[in-house]
Amino acid sequence: MSEIYLNNTFGAMLLSVVLTGCMYGVTTTQTYTYFVMSGSATDNKYLRMLIFFLWVLDTFHTGVITGAAYTYLVTDFGNLLAASRPTWTVFPATVICSGLNNGLVRGVLCYRVWRLSGSNWLLLIAFGTPVLVTMASTFAYAIVGSIHIKTWLDLYKISWLLVFSFAWSMAADVIISASLYALLAVRKTGFPSSDNIIRKLIIYSVNTGAVSSLCALLCLVTYVTMQQYFVFMPFYCLYPKLILNCLLATLNGRPALKGQLASTMAPKSDTVRPLVVETMAHEDVDCHEESFDRTSIINIGHAPHTAKISSCLQSSRARLETLDVSAV
Repeated sequence: MSEIYLNNTFGAMLLSVVLTGCMYGVTTTQTYTYFVMSGSATDNKYLRMLIFFLWVLDTFHTGVITGAAYTYLVTDFGNLLAASRPTWTVFPATVICSGLNNGLVRGVLCYRVWRLSGSNWLLLIAFGTPVLVTMASTFAYAIVGSIHIKTWLDLYKISWLLVFSFAWSMAADVIISASLYALLAVRKTGFPSSDNIIRKLIIYSVNTGAVSSLCALLCLVTYVTMQQYFVFMPFYCLYPKLILNCLLATLNGRPALKGQLASTMAPKSDTVRPLVVETMAHEDVDCHEESFDRTSIINIGHAPHTAKISSCLQSSRARLETLDVSAV
């Protein structure tokens, strides 16, 4: 029984330290890349300050998790009475760090969706509400836990708060990802080169919500089904780091996407080159990708077709110009 107890409790805590340490290394690398190699100088100074603060917060988060593990596994090793009591590094330090990190990162994502939507305030309220509810319930969990939880056996008394927080957290991830997908999908032009950029942006956006939602779901399931153990702890400790790294990855991926976007929008010629065709002078031309794949339908000498193709290209270019990659 003692072996099972240690595996599911302090073993899970030790695993939390190892995983968070690995993710902290990834976060540090991503942060360095953002400030040194990703052209962050063009970003708003408040965004740069926020990214640096998030890295400092993540450093503190890693420190308190390591400190909690050291207390239980070294300082109080063999002292069952001390091991049964939560330390300040757990309640409230770790919980508050997680809530603050998650709230700030989602705040950046909400701002970017709001910009992409053309400052749609109703949409901002729709995905901003679950973010605020999640942040508030996490802080409440930390405060109530630090006051009323005297031993780990009392954790079940406030389990509803953690379940409530993670349920809203997953809702926030889904709403933000769905909003980004919808806003990007309507900007497709029908041309392979530009649609490829839109497709990459959609993948980045969906991954941001999918990875964090999966981790939140795993944490929620293990917490509800095994409340007497610490099996949920590795997922809980990894959750804020995953969200932060998803944000940093999208920020660091912007230079490459901006280069592709600039290449796509660069004018190739003032006129549309005639295409080798078989004569079908009365075939209409639509502004869709499949129309340009069938090169045999356009008549060289039919001027209205050339004018319409030129109009389609200008329309697609204008649609791309409205896409601010830095807001995605």
